[in-house]
Amino acid sequence: MAAEDDGVAPAEDEPDTASESGSSSVTAPLQTLPSDGFQPPDSPIADARANAEAVAIGSGEDLEKQARLREHNRHQFFHDWLNRGVTWVMSAVLVSLLFGVCVLAWHLMTPVGWHWLTDAQLETIKTLLGTAIFSSALTGYVTKRMS
Repeated sequence: MAAEDDGVAPAEDEPDTASESGSSSVTAPLQTLPSDGFQPPDSPIADARANAEAVAIGSGEDLEKQARLREHNRHQFFHDWLNRGVTWVMSAVLVSLLFGVCVLAWHLMTPVGWHWLTDAQLETIKTLLGTAIFSSALTGYVTKRMS
């Protein structure tokens, strides 16, 4: 009991009084702090990061500049990812548009007996292709004038 009165945790060989009271909770044995102070648990990742930071500080590197560079790289990665996505979508739209133009041209060039599109389907294709071509021309014009 003298060890508990002076605020020092009991040694590992002394029984824990909380576990003797019939409590169902499991408690880890208390450990005393070493005389040289707190030592963090061994973690290779934390140690590697801490060592890298210590080397960077010791060599005079600007950690704020590195943080800004990393943030810029993350931001640029997102922009690149978004740009690739938009490029794929625009490529799919372009391929679809070219396919529609080819189907329409083939339909119009073949003899009447070879036609497979109904008048309603033909009008739908003409409307879609006309709208797509008009909107791309308008977008090109606006982009050119706005920049």
